[in-house]
Amino acid sequence: MDLGDLHAVAFAEILDVLDALGHALDFETNPHVSPGVRGWACRHETIPPRCWPQSYVTCRWSLREYVREMADSTVGIDYLDGW
Repeated sequence: MDLGDLHAVAFAEILDVLDALGHALDFETNPHVSPGVRGWACRHETIPPRCWPQSYVTCRWSLREYVREMADSTVGIDYLDGW
């Protein structure tokens, strides 16, 4: 893959990939996510165990919007699509 090929990828397409990744990292159905979140949360002890699934799901749902907002406010979507 040539670097020029990466420049041809629209930012919306990158968001689509991140969105699909977020859905694949489902707390209830992905056998790797739950132990990973539990292991992290046990070490940090900032979130009560009953809140782990909801905290994780909330982060996953807002990932697309968060990435878009951060990219737009720091760099600009028009710039990213036009480089």
